[in-house]
Amino acid sequence: CRALHNLPSKHVDLLGSIIANNASSLTQLQLPSCLGGGVNQLYPVLKHCHDLENLDMSQMGLTDEDGISLARVLPGLVCLRELNLSHNEIHSGAMTTLVQSLAHCSQLCSLNLGYNNLEDGVLPAIQELHAELPSLGTVVVSGGAFSLLAKEIVDVEAGYWSGLPDMIPGNSLG
Repeated sequence: CRALHNLPSKHVDLLGSIIANNASSLTQLQLPSCLGGGVNQLYPVLKHCHDLENLDMSQMGLTDEDGISLARVLPGLVCLRELNLSHNEIHSGAMTTLVQSLAHCSQLCSLNLGYNNLEDGVLPAIQELHAELPSLGTVVVSGGAFSLLAKEIVDVEAGYWSGLPDMIPGNSLG
């Protein structure tokens, strides 16, 4: 089994067993958006998914606590290429910790953090991550509450930013 999609979400323990039984060969994991608060039971299982390349945890209602818990797991996912954490409830402080934990994911090429509770404070960590990971080609931060000063915090001329339409000439995303 290389990919798991449309997993049952009503029984988190069953979901954890399914992931655990396939962890050694799992390369793609799209978790259901309706897991809600039970997701913390999955973090111990995720750390065994060493070959995981694509992790989609969008629209799961992840909180700051979830972000910190996930940050403990991410350094072990060394094959991770795409991470989607969009449409959650993670604030800049927890997201900064999470972004910093991705430095070990040397193959990461796409990071979607859009539509979380992000502000200017997370931008330097993202910029630093991009400097450490040459493979990181796209970072989506759409829907954040960024100030006009954000353009002074980051190098907006760098081509990897997506979702800062007021700062990037010609960018129609937002």
